[in-house]
Amino acid sequence: MKKILFIPHHPQVKNGLKIRIPELARPLAPGNTVFLLNWETVSGDYTLANRARSCFKDLMKTERQYADGNLTIVELPTLHRPLSLARCFNRRRVMRFIEDEKIDVVVNGSFELFTMPRERRFRYVYDLADYPPTGLSTLTLDELKNADVCTVISHELADYLQLEHGRKSVVIANGADIAAMRSVRPDEVTELKKRYHVENKWIIGYVGNIGNWVNFELAVEAFRRFQLKVPDSALIWIGPSPFLGELQKKYAGGSVIFTGQVTGSIEPYFKMLDTGLLCHKASPFQDRAFHLKLIEYTAAEKSVVSSPLKESMRLGFPNVLFVEETAEQWTDALLKARNMAWEKEWNALADNYDWKVIGAQLQALI
Repeated sequence: MKKILFIPHHPQVKNGLKIRIPELARPLAPGNTVFLLNWETVSGDYTLANRARSCFKDLMKTERQYADGNLTIVELPTLHRPLSLARCFNRRRVMRFIEDEKIDVVVNGSFELFTMPRERRFRYVYDLADYPPTGLSTLTLDELKNADVCTVISHELADYLQLEHGRKSVVIANGADIAAMRSVRPDEVTELKKRYHVENKWIIGYVGNIGNWVNFELAVEAFRRFQLKVPDSALIWIGPSPFLGELQKKYAGGSVIFTGQVTGSIEPYFKMLDTGLLCHKASPFQDRAFHLKLIEYTAAEKSVVSSPLKESMRLGFPNVLFVEETAEQWTDALLKARNMAWEKEWNALADNYDWKVIGAQLQALI
């Protein structure tokens, strides 16, 4: 049994959104003593006032620990800005905790807020959850070199680090709660369809945060063309967006639906769909990301139409159609997906991406 401290790339949030590091931590808790560092995040609009309020609240807090399921949450006084001062302040506070608790392993997913010293007595795993849109900072590269082991979310990211920076890494993908997806009751799906008035329709949907990386125009135009051939169909956007009102004003209506933030279990929403979408605009970030949606759509036994993103294509899932970003090709793919028959052997595709399996991979490194 080891004492392990996990530092996420983003603090836990209260809206049910799952964060990579906490989900990696939970499967390791039964055989270890697992601590998860948490700090403040902005509630509501991301304004300067809200950011200042969050920063001040974090700086003034006292150290405390409390249980969250099988994890022990740790909160320490934390400084957000300026970053140069924050890193020094936060390292001192975290190192004091590490020494007091005699931590054996630190798994750090923070991009710049928390760093570890080069002289240390614990094993240091640095986890790179994504390729930042602005590229890897010098500080992040330093942490990659400083760590005993570097873990990354995708093979594309591992190849990039090896080729561009000579840093070997271990791929540990994101996971999903496969059992929860497969245990959704039919009545839960029926209730959702009634709530959004999509009973007896072919439902095409996107699940996740809806940011400017999502190609709304492409998806809606392809759906409108699809709808001419399949009138009893609907396009449903499931998840929050910083510009939800604008999207609703521009696109909602004519069987295009926005749910907004979902509370409670997300799995019934996946099961409600007939075809899932991954309509992300191609970019180095998207190509090197591991898109968990593809695992969740597959665990829910859905056909998928996706942009041709490099890491996603490496999965080789037969239920996923990768299509260039034109409305004509996406319309054809949506029609093809509608006629796709689910093969029984495809059910095993998602099994290796259960959080328990992913957690065992990390346990082996530790």
